[in-house]
Amino acid sequence: MAFDEIIQNNKTLFSNFNNAKFARFQALIPTTTAKKVVNAIPMLLSLNLKKIPGFIDGEVNFGIVGYQPDLETINYIKGRFNISHIELNPNNNYIEMLAIMGSIGTIAYTKKSDFDYWVCINKNSISSKALNNFYKKVEAIQEWAMKEMKLELHLFVNDIESIKHNIFAEDDEEAFGSTVGEVLKDEFFRSSIIIAGKIPFWWVLPKFATDSEYNKLFDKLSTEQQQNDFIDIGNLYSISKEEFLGAALFQLIKSLGNPFKSIIKMGVLEKYILSTGNVTLLSQKLKSKILRGQLSNNILDSYILMFNEVYEFHQKYTKDPEILHVLRLNLFLKIDPQLSKYESMKDSSSLPYKVKIMFNYVKEWNWTKEQITDYDNFANWNYNKVIAFWNQVKKFMLLSYQKIVAQIPNLNIQNKVSENDFKLLTREIKSHFNTSHEKIENFITFKETPYESILYIEPVKEGIKSIEWLLNRRNKSNNATFESTTLKKEISLIKLISWAAINEIYNSTFTRIKIQSGYSRINQNFISNLMSNIFDQFTTSNTKTKTSYFLGNEFSLTNMIILNFNIENGSEIKTIHHLYKTSWGESFLKEYTNPNALIEILSKVILDFKYSNLNIDDYCTIVSPEPLKNLYKNISKTFKNSLLKVKEIEQLDNYKIIMQLDKNYLLIIKKENKIIFKSFENIVNLLSTLTLTPTLNNKIEFIGEDLRINILKLIYENRVIKGTSIFYEIIGKLAVIYLINESGNLFSYLKPAINISYNLISLYKFAKNINEHIENYNFLPTIDKSIQLFSIEIDRLNNPILKDKTREIEKQTYMQTNFINASITDDANGNYLYCFCGTEKDGFLPLSKLNDEIKLLKNNKNNILLIDNLKPHKISQEKLKQGSTLFYIEKYRLEFLIDKTIK
Repeated sequence: MAFDEIIQNNKTLFSNFNNAKFARFQALIPTTTAKKVVNAIPMLLSLNLKKIPGFIDGEVNFGIVGYQPDLETINYIKGRFNISHIELNPNNNYIEMLAIMGSIGTIAYTKKSDFDYWVCINKNSISSKALNNFYKKVEAIQEWAMKEMKLELHLFVNDIESIKHNIFAEDDEEAFGSTVGEVLKDEFFRSSIIIAGKIPFWWVLPKFATDSEYNKLFDKLSTEQQQNDFIDIGNLYSISKEEFLGAALFQLIKSLGNPFKSIIKMGVLEKYILSTGNVTLLSQKLKSKILRGQLSNNILDSYILMFNEVYEFHQKYTKDPEILHVLRLNLFLKIDPQLSKYESMKDSSSLPYKVKIMFNYVKEWNWTKEQITDYDNFANWNYNKVIAFWNQVKKFMLLSYQKIVAQIPNLNIQNKVSENDFKLLTREIKSHFNTSHEKIENFITFKETPYESILYIEPVKEGIKSIEWLLNRRNKSNNATFESTTLKKEISLIKLISWAAINEIYNSTFTRIKIQSGYSRINQNFISNLMSNIFDQFTTSNTKTKTSYFLGNEFSLTNMIILNFNIENGSEIKTIHHLYKTSWGESFLKEYTNPNALIEILSKVILDFKYSNLNIDDYCTIVSPEPLKNLYKNISKTFKNSLLKVKEIEQLDNYKIIMQLDKNYLLIIKKENKIIFKSFENIVNLLSTLTLTPTLNNKIEFIGEDLRINILKLIYENRVIKGTSIFYEIIGKLAVIYLINESGNLFSYLKPAINISYNLISLYKFAKNINEHIENYNFLPTIDKSIQLFSIEIDRLNNPILKDKTREIEKQTYMQTNFINASITDDANGNYLYCFCGTEKDGFLPLSKLNDEIKLLKNNKNNILLIDNLKPHKISQEKLKQGSTLFYIEKYRLEFLIDKTIK
């Protein structure tokens, strides 16, 4: 036979196969509406009219080579969009092929299956503007179709030249770009249906040819055939084991969330990898049958073809009855044929397609009626039975993984799996198989929607004292009575309800929850509302794990802090539960009984927030029994305000936030792109830390309603900008003196109240002297030399107020006082050395060796042991750049040592 005759003959044979698959695809579309929408897609891609979805006002290419809509589709478009006349221009033929692939038209197709299309074009044949508009057109059609059908539908735009090199448009959330390669092309050939446009030349190729032979044969086609009949998306002759291995690792990742969707595909790849010699691809086996005109159901249904291949492989080589059982039951549960309902008519010719197929399988497997009934009732299996089967499945997957990984040393895997993809693989596997008593386990179900309409929670006694909680669902038995099945058992009630909500067994819209408290005191409304809150917060698209997340460090996607769970009228924090979902797809519930754990939680929540793209209310919520109670309200406000503030100062540096959380004071420092947390049990420790950790150009924000916070906020707001401000307050026998310098640093000095006048005079004089010193350094910024002094008093409403004492202190500084003068220098190692006036004969000494000098000063009864001047002596310019900050810290250190020595 001549080449042209062979090609034409093979084209007819393939068209027969494709038409048969298309007819089954049409027959299995679930609703009339869905069918009309699906069949409208190629027509929408071939038109650009204002009234229809996908209209682009500008330069855009559209149309499919050779596409002719049927009359029903034309009438649907006319009626749906109120168009009187439609005519397709045959010159609009930018799209060379429109194909659908996956489970569509197979036994594995369900009412919830995705519709995945390939829209094949030549990207480089049009301008970038026209290409961008084409993408917009396709996206608009996709959005319209999904909205109309209420089903997932994807139109992947694939560049023909890229497909030739096995580079495909991907779903970003499943992208393992380096791993799929030719394996995806093999899957495309065996599962796709050509909806419109050209036929891939590979299908009509007279033989399995090498790439060079393929190219020569394609060049033999006439120009008309290349333009109208056949598309060149590249050859598929053989696939290396490295390529299979990369695809198997990718498939393993996909299987982690729900192995039932990937276990058969995994089996195909395992067969390819473990087979010896040259491997005949499944698509090649399929093509051979088609070109011989053998269109049996095993050929038309790509899923059956794939299942049989895997089953026969394990039946022949592994001969493990448990593996065979897992494969059989996996197929049965995925198809969910409900054979029990059709038992009396199993020989009828009018049986649904999948029922007919599954009756043939169960007969071959020698399943009994009792087994079939049990498997049909899988949705009502109890928790223990589901877990037992789930463990069998995990064992199957782990065995496959071990066998596949064992091949890595023998293969050049680095050329097929990129470093990033391997990182994704290892991290996803680690997160999935990671075990922890704090982890919320994943629930495995074959149901399209996992939620239950009615759930019951009840306690059951285990032993004398301990109580466990059961989560039950209501089943309807064959005799129309209602029975219950236990889904989960937990000692912790909060972990049980979290598990149900995160796994979407509980749905805030569709599920009714009934709680039997037994002898326990349970606030049922609170539990129900909490479950709804968890479901609404943890199951949105915003908390979906993205593939890209696995390339970075793990962080919390969303957080819920539950205070005093099931404890009402609590006057203090007794329990804290931190429920969170990570970027690596894991959910955890951590329990604390120490209120200080709030600090640890807040630090984690804040540090992770910079990675999140959620708003604060979606990212972190605080749940409490009485949300309006001040105890809980203040904690909630602190969390929210701190998140807002940290987000606000993300691009700033040398920034401090001071707040109160429960009974602790917190200091959050933003410095050099890092966030540092420190907590303090009292205000004195916080003030000491602020004094000893100053920065240049310091900024401080205060959050909270505590009196001490309000005092700090008040003095900071009333400071002299770029100048010096002194504030003091008397608290019983103590005086607290605050000083804020030109850099915005806050220093505090704790002194006896009886000596407050001397302390204020010495500090005021010290400030004046230091201003004189730093004015002599022309490399420092100009400062405001004015110094203000205020007293802090508390009014009748417990609010702090300021009173100006500047004039009074100015008068007192002219009094004769015998304060101490000191000098400071630094040594070759950059350490500070000191010298007191009157002890110069001993020279400059380090802080640790000043005790004898301090005792000498004390012996002079005329001395007041407060420092009013600190003269710099040969200090490095780098240190002097701190301005007055250097001197106030050293005054603090010296006076602290003096007080310690003379006591």
